[in-house]
Formats: sequence, structure tokens, C-alpha cells
Amino acid sequence: MHNAPILSFFSDPFSLGRSAFCLKRRHGDYQHLSLREVGNLREPVVVSEAFVLVGELRAGGRTLVPKILDIDDALRLLSGRAKDDGGEKLWSSKRALEPHFSSPAEFKRWSEVYEGRGSFPLGEERLRLLESAADALEKLWRDVQDRLQLQGEYERFEQIEWPTQQLLHYRQLRGLPFSAEARNACLEAARNEKYTAYRAISEALGVSASGLNYRNVGQYLSKTDASHLSVFSDNAALPDYMKLARSTSDFAASFVSYMEASRDVRTLSQLEDQFGRVFPRFHVVGTVTGRILVSDPHLQQLKRRHRSCLVADEGKVLSYIDYAQFEPGIIAALANDDEFLAAYNGGDLYSNLSIAIFGDADHRKECKQAFLAFCYGMSRPNIARLLSGTRPGTARYNATLQNLDLFFGRYPGLDAFKVRLVQKLAAEGFVASVWGNRRYRTAVGPLVAKERRWAISQVIQGTASLIFKEALLELAAEFGSDAVLLPMHDAVLLQFPVAQKGDDTRRASEIMQACFERRFPQVSVRVTSGEFAEKVADMLPAEN
Repeated sequence: MHNAPILSFFSDPFSLGRSAFCLKRRHGDYQHLSLREVGNLREPVVVSEAFVLVGELRAGGRTLVPKILDIDDALRLLSGRAKDDGGEKLWSSKRALEPHFSSPAEFKRWSEVYEGRGSFPLGEERLRLLESAADALEKLWRDVQDRLQLQGEYERFEQIEWPTQQLLHYRQLRGLPFSAEARNACLEAARNEKYTAYRAISEALGVSASGLNYRNVGQYLSKTDASHLSVFSDNAALPDYMKLARSTSDFAASFVSYMEASRDVRTLSQLEDQFGRVFPRFHVVGTVTGRILVSDPHLQQLKRRHRSCLVADEGKVLSYIDYAQFEPGIIAALANDDEFLAAYNGGDLYSNLSIAIFGDADHRKECKQAFLAFCYGMSRPNIARLLSGTRPGTARYNATLQNLDLFFGRYPGLDAFKVRLVQKLAAEGFVASVWGNRRYRTAVGPLVAKERRWAISQVIQGTASLIFKEALLELAAEFGSDAVLLPMHDAVLLQFPVAQKGDDTRRASEIMQACFERRFPQVSVRVTSGEFAEKVADMLPAEN
């Protein structure tokens, strides 16, 4: 069990000189600190909402505490729930702290101050509230550690999640450099894409596209060449259906472009720091599968053609390294299908599927989505409907379905693997990755389609997130924390000294490959290096 000191604090979002900190040591002594004194700490501390503390240290020009143990990620891991399953309530450290305060009134007053909704306390009241919060956080921390131990998650959290937290706290403190000129070019390009897609959608529907999103567009699909999507009632999965259908539907292609461009406009609009750096928030357990997410702004979601605004620090150059076919590699390791393992080790599964269905490899992008959709539980008839762009019974649909059956029929172990995971969820009420990271059912009775899908994705993506974090930590150990700029789901953006880029990129690729093969030596995983973004010159306006 980790008996690090507890740090409670009130932040100073309006730069009024009101930040306040209280350190409670294991023997019960309280020490009220200034921001300067917090920056000088040389011991680990336990906090809630560590991103707020890191922001305070950055704003005050202070260094990072050697180890900040963020209780929020522990709560996310323990919850085993996604946001749409009520997980958000279980993730909230403020909600979790409430029963550990001495009284509801004390919690209410602390919460008002912490959230900036009430008058800032002075003198004895401020000290009392900080000490009360430290007491509550200490009790919650003991409870969380007990639950982590009971659930078999403590070792993983200590060895993987905490070190990853610290690596990304460092990146939040340092920020990422960006080019204002390139940002402006990217923003203009994204706005143009959004407007072009907006016009195409409005013309197809005969009404304004304003306010449309994936949640409400379904009612209009029957009026478009994407009418075959109207049979799918799961709005949460509609983005994936649209992406699968865009090769055969102009409306689907326009709508996906509109939504992605709208997202990129929002993200790029947030790159406004006068010093040319952006300081996003990193969520180490960002999803129920344990993937790292970046928010404020959502840099991970930028399309490749809009990423050229992100640059390396002076004297360094970017290097982008990617696990190719990462999730199929996990499946190859876990499914116990020798034919599929051989196919993965021997070639490009997505291109092979494109050849099987379309006769060429030109549809690799759509077939990647189709392949993963199948692996995560979508039926072959539904995939055939999406890829063919037609309803059952047409010649094109029948040919597509036949080719899908022939392709996946070679790998019966995939279906058996999915069945095993669904049966485990039904029998035990949860599934997990190869090392913890459970997801629990929230209902009783027979499994519904959504549960059958996540029974599979939790195991595959949860295992992938574990390997990816292990690789991040080894990259930081080899090249230093400053080399790691941005995790991108299955890839990572690094920066190296200009003269060392070639050697360092090769070494980084070897590290990522070794981390995968240490877990699954039978799989010949592929790690690629390439361009993080399109060339900025392609977006900048021509000189007069």
C-alpha cells in the first residue's frame, strides 16, 4: 500500500493570488504550503484532479512534483463502466469524496470554493476546509487502494498507470509547440471542408444542415442515397456505419466530412496561446478500455491533413511511429486460430479483404473498418449492406456477402473467440484485458447486442492500451520524457534531435515492437514510421 502524503488545494483560475495548498503526512501532521513550496516538494503526493494542480504549477512557473498519484484514474479503472453505462458518476472524485467529509455542510462549502461558485474563504475557514478535504481524500485513498487490491488491479495501476500519469503530467506542464501560421492555414482548410460538406448535405435533404449530428440525422436518411442505413437503430454506432458506407454513398461521405471538419474547426480554434504552445489535458484512463485520451483541445482527433500546425521544439524534428494493424495483432494472439495467425504474420489483412471483396486493394480504408466491425461483433449481412450500398437481394449485395463469407470462413477461430468472450460476460458479469481493466455489466438477464459487442472490444482494446502504455514508458526511459509529445491511440508522436532522427526512429520502432512481442512472441507485429501530417506548404496561401 502506498502511504504518500495527501495534497488538497484550492486553485487560482483567475490569477488573484488565491491558490492554497495543504499537505497531510502519514502521521497526521498538516502543512499549509504556497505554490512555490509545492513546486519544491521532492516526494510523491496523492491528489484528485491532478490536471488542475499541474496547470497551477505551470501558470506559476514551477517545476513538477516528482510523482503525482491521481486518484481519478484509479476511480475510472475501478468503475469498469463506460460513460453511457453510468460510469461518469463513479469516476467523479468530488462525488466519491462527499461521504468522507465530516458533514454534508462541510462538503458543500468546500465544493463551492473548489468549483469557484462561492466566496473564497480566508483565515481559519480556509485552513479548516483544506484540512477537511485532506482528511476526506486520505480516507478515499485508503478505500481505493483496498478496492484495487481486492479487484486485482493494484499491481497494474502502480506499475503502468501511475508512471504513465507522470509522463503525461510532464507533457501537460511543458505543452506542445505549434505554428500559428500553419494553424491558420489548417483552420481555413477545415472551415472550407465544413462549408463544402454543409452545402452537399443541405442540397441532398432540401433543408439546412445546421444542428444535424449523428444522433438526429437518422430520420433523414430515407431521403438520401444512404437510405439503406435507416435500418440501423443504434445511433451510438452510426458514425462507424457512415464511415463504412461512404464509398458507396455521397451523402454518407459528405456527412462524415461535415462532422470531422466541424470537430477539427473546434480543436484548431483552441490553439491560441500567445507563446505558440498548447497545454492539453491528458486522461491516462480516458476510456473504459484504458485508452489515453487528450482533451482541451482534442488533438488526437485531428485529421492528418490538419495536423501540420503541431511542430517540434527548436533543434528537434518530429517522428511518428505507429503500430500497424494493432488490434488484429491482439486478436491473432488471443483467438487460437493458426490460419489467422499465419495470415496476420504473412501479409496485410485489410488489403487482402479489399482484394477479396472488390478485386483490388484500392478500398483498404473501408475494409479496415469492415474488418474491425466484424471482429467487434457486426454480422456479415450488415457489413455487406454497408459495403455494397444496397439492400439484401440485389446482385451487388449477394456478391459482397458471398465474398465476406469466403474470406472470414477461412478463420473459424475468430467466431469461436468472440463466442467465448460473450459467454464469459454472461456467466461472470465482466470481461477484462490480459492484465486487469475489467468492464462490468449493469443489467441482468440475457445479453443485449451492445453488451455482446463490448465483451469483445474490452478485451482487445484493453489489451492494446496496456501494451501501448508499456511502450510509452520504455520510450521515455530510452529517450527522456521530453521526447514524447502526443499519444495517438495506436501511434505516438515523438521529437528527436535533427541529427539523430534516423537512428532514434529505428530504435523507437524496435522498442515498440519488443513491447508487443514480449506479451505475444508468436505474433510478428509491424511497426511503421511515417509522416504525422500533410506538408504545411500545401495549405499555406501562395505568396503574392
